[in-house]
Amino acid sequence: MKLEKNFKLKGINNRYPIIQGGMGIGISLYELASAVGKKNCIGTISSASLDQFVAKRFGLERMDYVEATAQEIWDTKKDGGVAAINIMVALESHFEKAVEGAVRGGVDMIISGAGFPMQLPTLVAKYAGKKDHSISLVPIVSSARALEIICKKWDKQGYRPDAVVLEGPKAGGHLGWSYKQVLEAGERFLEEYDLFEKLLPPVLDMAKKYQNDSGPIPIITAGGIFTHDDIVDALYRGASAVQMGTRFGATKESGGTSVFKQKIVDSTMEDIVLATAGWCSPCGLPFRYLKTSPLSQKDIENHFFCICTAVFGGAGIDNTSKLGTKMYPTRCPEGYVLRGGKTCPAAGTADYTPLITCGTNGYRVDKILSVDELVNELVG
Repeated sequence: MKLEKNFKLKGINNRYPIIQGGMGIGISLYELASAVGKKNCIGTISSASLDQFVAKRFGLERMDYVEATAQEIWDTKKDGGVAAINIMVALESHFEKAVEGAVRGGVDMIISGAGFPMQLPTLVAKYAGKKDHSISLVPIVSSARALEIICKKWDKQGYRPDAVVLEGPKAGGHLGWSYKQVLEAGERFLEEYDLFEKLLPPVLDMAKKYQNDSGPIPIITAGGIFTHDDIVDALYRGASAVQMGTRFGATKESGGTSVFKQKIVDSTMEDIVLATAGWCSPCGLPFRYLKTSPLSQKDIENHFFCICTAVFGGAGIDNTSKLGTKMYPTRCPEGYVLRGGKTCPAAGTADYTPLITCGTNGYRVDKILSVDELVNELVG
């Protein structure tokens, strides 16, 4: 069964119900997002360290963050017809700058997670100059309770989510469960928080309770979506669209290095593991990675590795005052924890990816496809 181009949101019309996930750092950039847009899906840029990547694209030494974000959005829309951006709440010092740049660039959709984007409607209205703008605002949640918390907060700003990304436990990004919840569930983690059996039904009910002007809030399911049949199943169960990361991360147009892509192709199910609670994370949440990553467990133990600097190295945030806290344990003797202008050696280079993250189905990727080939497969 071929998918119909039936996903419609404010500012987004007649697109396939497939959204390419915003993968940082340097995976979801202009080249990938515009290629996805050309295929009548929705391409998403990751805002993480955009100033560095856009400057590199134009051969500049440095670039203003707002200007870089606006340029990346503008170029993506020019070539792909539509542009979304994923902005992490955890990147506090750049959150508002990313919103401003996205609005200036004419973004169609802002997706935001790694924390609750409580003030997103107010910020967008500030830079759009009005509340009745054409930008779709889409928070990422992992439960009906999280959706209700966001809706209540946004109600006070006179806004309801235009859609919601419901991310399940099979996703490759930061998961919406604490390390304690993951450890307590153990081997039952994926089952206890199953995307379609456990999470989606109550979220659909909450989406009906907090309707927006167009009706029940559309739900975009994410985490473990891999095939055409998976997409059809998600739509049958009540989702309006799906978000997919890993498969697009392994395409030719992806900003990932050749090592990054080949490691995913060569991976096995056993290679994909959850990081332990001892790792640092910008939002204090678990994530998945390949234990075959060039940055091995031995490297981590010997070099005081932390996820903040390997994945978001040089992001320009000085969190040294938080060292020793629960979120940022004192593990880095050099104080590299997202310190502006100082990048941890573990962060790698343009040709070296020390840490490779992916979803639970990453091992099923058996070759590097073009976006054209992948989307043709997904839409049937």
